[in-house]
Amino acid sequence: MAGRTHISGDLAMQDNHCKSSGGSKGSGGECQPKPRQEITFCHLPFQSKWLYVGTERGNTHIVNIESFVLSGYVIMWNKAIELSTKTHPGPVVHLSDSPRDEGKLLIGFETGTVVLWDLRCKRADFRTYYDESVMFSHVTAGKSQRDGKKPEPCKPILKVEYKTPKNSEPFIIFSGGLSYDKASRRPSLTIMHGKSITVLEMDHPIVEFLTLCETPYPNEFQEPYAVVVLLEKDFIVVDLTQSNFPIFENPYPMDIHESPVTCTAYFADCPDLIPALYSIGAKHKKQGYSNKSPGDLSHQAACPISHSTAESANPMTGPL
Repeated sequence: MAGRTHISGDLAMQDNHCKSSGGSKGSGGECQPKPRQEITFCHLPFQSKWLYVGTERGNTHIVNIESFVLSGYVIMWNKAIELSTKTHPGPVVHLSDSPRDEGKLLIGFETGTVVLWDLRCKRADFRTYYDESVMFSHVTAGKSQRDGKKPEPCKPILKVEYKTPKNSEPFIIFSGGLSYDKASRRPSLTIMHGKSITVLEMDHPIVEFLTLCETPYPNEFQEPYAVVVLLEKDFIVVDLTQSNFPIFENPYPMDIHESPVTCTAYFADCPDLIPALYSIGAKHKKQGYSNKSPGDLSHQAACPISHSTAESANPMTGPL
């Protein structure tokens, strides 16, 4: 996750939670919480009240989103991996629930260890290690080789999503992953569909992205139709239903950190002013946006659509 978000064990202050939260007893008998841990991944299952939170230390905590209280249930990294293994698996980089059994949780660690955890029995059903059949993001810069040249270091891939439509090739969407060969290269979102690759370069760093689908169930054809991208200073939506993946246009700019609007006024009985404003705006309409309006998404997902300049999502498309 981008940013610096932390979780603390100070919500589990009862004596019986001291040990499970990693805390210790103070001189007065009170529970002293363990130092804060950086959150590396969060997952909220569909229609669930339990939020799974993975940390940099490899542990997984569970939070009740109705009360926002930290549960005493903690999946410790040394219990999740092989008991004979002493090497730390690294931070949690992935969490997802099983589409067939809500009592099973898939945990992915940075070093490539993948564990299917049984929440009821509090044990691992199976463990595996990275091979070519597993797809996940990796924060360590890799190498890319082009045209027989020397391998080049690549930017980390912070997130990857695999979505399946019913009547076409699957979508593979990820942030990062470009080489460091250009000093001025901007943050990017890559969309792989069939034999084509589209790279959207952004004006600001990508905080998070989410693929909007017709169904929330991963065991069905998801039918992705848009990608919501949260940037540090913007919020855009990419249209997946068109081959060049344009963004949706918004009639007003948006900065989620600060708004340039300091005053709003409403004037009645000015019939000539409003049409004149519409006319001026139509003359400056930018090209390259989706031919759909933001309202077309309202029946599929209730989410705001933000403004971005034409340079904010600069596609570079080519065959594999």
